[in-house]
Amino acid sequence: MERPSPRGEARDGDDKSMTRRQEFKNTVHIGVLNYKSRPRFTAMMSICMAVCAVALYLVLALFGQTLIQPVTTSLDDVGVTGKVILSNEANSITQDDLDRVAGATRAGYYMLRRELTVFDVSVPREGGLSRGYAVTCLYDPYRHALEAGSAVLVLPKSLERDADRLQEVFLMAGVGIHDITVETTLDVDKTYLYLGYDDLNDYGAKLQALNTVMKLGTDETTVYTFEVGEGVAEGEVNLVNANYYAADGKFVTFDANTARSYTVAGSSDKNDDVTGLIVQMNEGDYAAMFAMSDASVQSVLYYASDEDARAAVQSLPQGYMGMLSTTSVYVTGAEDIYTMNLLWYLALIAVSLLFAMLISVIFMRTVKIYQADFAVYRTLGISRRISSRSLYMQMALVFLPTMVLLPIVSLIATVVPGSTLAFISAGNYFFIEVMMLLIVECVAFAFNRGISRQSIRKSLRRGSK
Repeated sequence: MERPSPRGEARDGDDKSMTRRQEFKNTVHIGVLNYKSRPRFTAMMSICMAVCAVALYLVLALFGQTLIQPVTTSLDDVGVTGKVILSNEANSITQDDLDRVAGATRAGYYMLRRELTVFDVSVPREGGLSRGYAVTCLYDPYRHALEAGSAVLVLPKSLERDADRLQEVFLMAGVGIHDITVETTLDVDKTYLYLGYDDLNDYGAKLQALNTVMKLGTDETTVYTFEVGEGVAEGEVNLVNANYYAADGKFVTFDANTARSYTVAGSSDKNDDVTGLIVQMNEGDYAAMFAMSDASVQSVLYYASDEDARAAVQSLPQGYMGMLSTTSVYVTGAEDIYTMNLLWYLALIAVSLLFAMLISVIFMRTVKIYQADFAVYRTLGISRRISSRSLYMQMALVFLPTMVLLPIVSLIATVVPGSTLAFISAGNYFFIEVMMLLIVECVAFAFNRGISRQSIRKSLRRGSK
């Protein structure tokens, strides 16, 4: 028995390859033909996909903070590229210590007190603001190298109308800021105020005390800011723009510094330029309120990139330790959060599958003419495999518009006035699109399964009705 020649074997392989390519071309051709031939069905399915995609996007965007919570976070509340958090064995770093370490590791910038490099300032909803804010104050010198008195306010595009009022809050607070540049973006859902080194060193503690709580007996109220008042005695305070009618002579304490209490000397003064409560103090009490120690438990070094920062950490002097602020750490209760996230994702997948089943039922009951189409394909000698695969191709074409629609909807949502939604993240976009593809392919599977059980004659008879 003669063996086939190698050339013959190659021809057999080529024939199989040609057959596969031809099957693929036929599948694509029939799928596109089906997609174009039924515009009403195509429009109906596309609308269903759009509604489902937008619904999933809104669920993830509006409830993402409560439903899908992060399992890890950066070491800082806001991770900054090239930022190294520095500590030592003595848990006490002086300015001289920091100067030596910064010089040895060639740091571009530094800050003695870590707590001044990132903190939140609460701004209540008043004075025409559309909502309350937690403005994150940041020191990021490689992004914004600012002179004393200058700051940059970054907020979502949708909240641009609140920019003037937010600027006013910080400009009128007596914290050394005289000029604020406003930048709007679609990438964030929070508000940031970038500050310079001098302002943070000189006024950082006072910035942290903006809109903190004052307690008068059992009553609590918000203090907008503090200032030195003429003629105010030591241990006393004067309340400007107070709403109390009988506060004089009573004791008050402040969350900004709970070390001591003060006696209210007066509460009738008004300042028409400021809407919030101002606390006037003796110069010595004011200095003590915002005094900072000469040493810090943790300091911060800044480098041009994370790569430079990692190299610097490796070359720190003996006795010092450093970690990048962008270092990922597990949040408290990470295991429970991961389990809850998994359950929520499974719930979203289950809802998507339920939606797919509903669409499949509607499709099978209202578009029976497709059964005749596929019966005709079989009478023309087109294999069941090609006709079945063509439907998967057709459903994939129905799915494609959502890939463009979803980013457009997300973009619109981020610029709607008052919205706090950020532009859709890559992870959420991928998850939603996978769910949409799963839905349309489930529809195709259900249809193929239904027509495979019917004879050609029965399918033609049902499709002609």
